[in-house]
Amino acid sequence: MPGFFGWLNPDGTVPSPAGVASRETKTRGDANLVYGDDLLQLGLHERPHGPTVGDVCRTDDGVVGLYGHCFDRRAGARLDATAFAEAWRRDGDELLDRLEGAFHFLVWQRESRRLQVGNDRIGILPLYWHAGDGIFSFGPRMRLLARRGASWNPAPGAVLNFLSVGHFLGPSTQTSEASFLTPATILDVGADTLEVAQRRYWNLVYNPDHGTSTAEHRRRLGEAIQESVALMTGPECGKRGIFLSGGWDSRSILGATLDLERPPHLVITNGVSDEILLADTWLAKKMAGDLGLPYRFCRRDPEVGRELCLDGVHSGEITTANNPESFGQHRLDPEVFAEIDYILKGDVTWGSGDRAPTHDLSIGKIVPYPLMDKVKTVVDPEVAGRADDLYEQEIDGVMRHCENTDWTERRDYLWQMGGINRYILGLGISDEEHVQVRRPLLAGRVFDAYTRVPENLRVLKNLFIESIKDRYPRVFAYGRNHASNIANYYAFMAPFVRERTLAHLDAGHDLGGLLVRERCRQVVEAFRPVDSPIWIPGWKQRLYDRMHDRYSHLWHRTRFYDEKHVKKFETSDTMLAFHIYLLLEWFHGAELDGTGSA
Repeated sequence: MPGFFGWLNPDGTVPSPAGVASRETKTRGDANLVYGDDLLQLGLHERPHGPTVGDVCRTDDGVVGLYGHCFDRRAGARLDATAFAEAWRRDGDELLDRLEGAFHFLVWQRESRRLQVGNDRIGILPLYWHAGDGIFSFGPRMRLLARRGASWNPAPGAVLNFLSVGHFLGPSTQTSEASFLTPATILDVGADTLEVAQRRYWNLVYNPDHGTSTAEHRRRLGEAIQESVALMTGPECGKRGIFLSGGWDSRSILGATLDLERPPHLVITNGVSDEILLADTWLAKKMAGDLGLPYRFCRRDPEVGRELCLDGVHSGEITTANNPESFGQHRLDPEVFAEIDYILKGDVTWGSGDRAPTHDLSIGKIVPYPLMDKVKTVVDPEVAGRADDLYEQEIDGVMRHCENTDWTERRDYLWQMGGINRYILGLGISDEEHVQVRRPLLAGRVFDAYTRVPENLRVLKNLFIESIKDRYPRVFAYGRNHASNIANYYAFMAPFVRERTLAHLDAGHDLGGLLVRERCRQVVEAFRPVDSPIWIPGWKQRLYDRMHDRYSHLWHRTRFYDEKHVKKFETSDTMLAFHIYLLLEWFHGAELDGTGSA
């Protein structure tokens, strides 16, 4: 993962794990030290292809670094490190309120011996940090963190959370030694004590405006999306692509680019095939063809070799169990993005479904809740005895910042600041290895508009969908995808996962006693998912789907809509087995292969 990495240590010695950075460099692109003094060492880890997006500005008192794409909404321009340094000196935190994009930054003031590290309001680009044993370090991958020790120790609460849902929440990682930089957060580190103070400069707060008409809310939201697309696609930004799926999110961005007369230079879609009728890839190809847009299909082959699967887990952070790295789908031909400088992506900003009328459903619609007994049975009895409390602490890592009391708004907050931040963005993490990804729907301007929308207009994105129909009727008319082209990776990987995980258990690997090996063995031996045939709807279903696409956004806001209040997220046996495999492989994979500790 590209970005800045570095370490701050008062005694001036180079910590031994800094060699990890050079080892990582051999396979993950260019990493170079760009600044150094007797206290701070700063490096830049860039993509092997595409334009450089990391920048540093040396000041009279130290250095300012900026990585990613960072737009000043007031100036209507993208900032480099020099412009950021000047605006930060002049405006302080006020600057951050008007910035858009995906970035992290650092400000080192040598005279005051103070380091500040911060990120954008959603924490789109991952940044990990470590403080202990006389050193503070940070980096876009945990394996780039400089530490005194060589081993990683599992964090019980985070492990429980990953076993349950397949990703982490809040600042947690699978290790006790590393933390994740949460959204809109600034770390303030003093070089003398290395004490880390954290503060948030922005928060997602729902403040629905019930006195405004539906039409006005629709107008505000549509304008916010179009303005954000305009800001991120200026002529000076270079050639743009778009990840186009069959869903509404990328459709809204495509509509905005066409309306702005800034059509994408390339449409890209991913999957096993773009020939499956009504699948998202088929629909994307049809739209690109009808609109005269250059199109490229990026085939994801589910039958990759075991070497790629292991490389994905070992080089990644298992940020999300279902990300491409977990299935060996992270190595893409550089030619896929060769003609473009960045790509637009439509990661959702809205709540994930129906209203949540109770506390349990405000959580259980996003992550399994309460923690299921099947998860408790695979961990050490002592940990299992306090598993509920540990699990609550992980959820509280997100929810302690929520200022709303309405259960639906709290559900949406958990999705935005927990699900989007650690799950959805985790799914796209390998894309960032290859090309800069810009997400206009995660702009502050869009958040300002949709947090004022009443909850009945947020249910199942109904106002958002209506805004597409209103502003971009041509792309709305295609409807959405109603077939899948996504391979059942679990079925393809099952034999290898069983073999590899059982080898770990036979070798005595159990995350330092955190897992119960015999119970894990039972779960993994039963991991035999069956590949299901691709389903294509018949003509009756297609007729229903066509009507649904056109009018469901109106139905979902009426009192007649029957909400599925009781539908909750659960941990399946398949998920649990795969999550056990990923954790064992991340912590013990190098031991099993005889190449050292993880």
